Amino acid sequence: MRRSSYRSCFAFFICSFLNSTNSNFAAPPDDAGFLSCVTEAPDRENGFAPIREVGFLFVGIFATMVPALDLLEKHAGDLGITTVYVTHDQVEAMTMGTRIAVMSKAKLQQVGAPQNLYDRPVNKFVAGFIGSPAMNFVEATVGSSGLQMSGFSIPVPAAFKGLGSESGRSVTVGFRPEHLDLGTASSNVASIAATADVVEYLGNEELIHASVGDNDIVAIVSASHRVRPGDALNLVLPLDKVHIFEPGDHGVSLAGGSAG
Repeated sequence: MRRSSYRSCFAFFICSFLNSTNSNFAAPPDDAGFLSCVTEAPDRENGFAPIREVGFLFVGIFATMVPALDLLEKHAGDLGITTVYVTHDQVEAMTMGTRIAVMSKAKLQQVGAPQNLYDRPVNKFVAGFIGSPAMNFVEATVGSSGLQMSGFSIPVPAAFKGLGSESGRSVTVGFRPEHLDLGTASSNVASIAATADVVEYLGNEELIHASVGDNDIVAIVSASHRVRPGDALNLVLPLDKVHIFEPGDHGVSLAGGSAG
């Protein structure tokens, strides 16, 4: 889901080379070109931090220049230079970058390849910002039978088995719309009873807005299901696709991992 404005101050720095262990954006080796970025004072009116890059600067205005973006992506590697593209559009970041750095409130949140940020976000902010439509988040409490949420519960995934002994702990459960499907529960797959509220037909798939207890969630399923508003749904969710975070907008992932 595209977002035109943000209260958080952040930017994407997309580089053909960026040392994942260096959060200070030091210049890469000579044979990789050069990179010199200076973060200037935040522009509170527009909601992002302007970045000056010595050599090349590509700003959000190119978002409407698709041919220019295609040429940039095609030839940046051929030119043998480091290219920095600054954008608040996560779709541009995911499709153009070989490495992405995500910032929020003037702080570096995570650096990595697009797939790494998608699969292993280090906190709730990165998880919710990477991916379109955005990840579903549901507040939960650890109970004797698993993770208890309004209207449903799921077993504690194997990756978080240590949580099973922390009954009463509050956490945030996250799962992506594309990881939900319609079907029946099986081994390592949880079942969620929901009601379809709105169905957006997209040709080969349907984007479903559904209610589960006090929660509104989004699912993307095959259009062959022919879901209609008001239908009772049995959504299934593979437990290995579940993310668990500490409570809060920037709650840390309980799966561990590194920001770089």
